[in-house]
Amino acid sequence: MESSVFAGTEELPALHESFLFVYGDNLDATSLWRDLLRQARVFRDNLQALGTKTCWLEMPQEGIYGNSHMIMIDDNSEAIDDRICEWRLLT
Repeated sequence: MESSVFAGTEELPALHESFLFVYGDNLDATSLWRDLLRQARVFRDNLQALGTKTCWLEMPQEGIYGNSHMIMIDDNSEAIDDRICEWRLLT
């Protein structure tokens, strides 16, 4: 799921499942992506503070490059799917 809006702190207690955050390349390329990434990190940190398990994957740090913001349809989406399946097996 792609989101550019994150739950507010009052909604966090209801979010107790594990969360996976997956991001492609060039996150610092525009102010929009820098702001969305900052919001996502705050959201992740708030989830963790409530004891929710989170996993943060940035594809370049995983050795996977060349992704847009629609990583599920990029040419290397199978490699990304592998990472998501690995995470799913661990949750």
